[in-house]
Amino acid sequence: MQVYQRKADAAARVFHSGRHRDAAGLYLQAYRDAPSSGPNKWHIFHGYTSILREEYFKATDSDISSVSKISSDKSEVKLVRVEAAFTAGFLHWLRHERETACEFYRSAIRIAEKATDKERKIKYTKYSGAGLVPTPMGDL
Repeated sequence: MQVYQRKADAAARVFHSGRHRDAAGLYLQAYRDAPSSGPNKWHIFHGYTSILREEYFKATDSDISSVSKISSDKSEVKLVRVEAAFTAGFLHWLRHERETACEFYRSAIRIAEKATDKERKIKYTKYSGAGLVPTPMGDL
């Protein structure tokens, strides 16, 4: 098993033990360590962003900076960039920074609109009742 996947698995265990801040950090580390073409990279990143959006703790400036930078990283797949921009918008909204939140929400929409048909067909893993299921980016 790859190191990044072990970190992601550890993040899930830590999350379920109630240590949400630690889990978020592990998910972010696993995402950063994951290969750029890995089919579960989005799923790992989604673990991080879900914890932030569910408000288990107050997101730090570092959290906001991380998702903001990822949203503008043109080397990253559009699905991850959309997730990052939406999450940055949400975190700014929670801080009552409405204009900045709207800018990130608009950015998420623009990034998604620019996805090509070929990109929309690339499959990434998503968790469902049946476990991790390959799902086209367009559906996610």
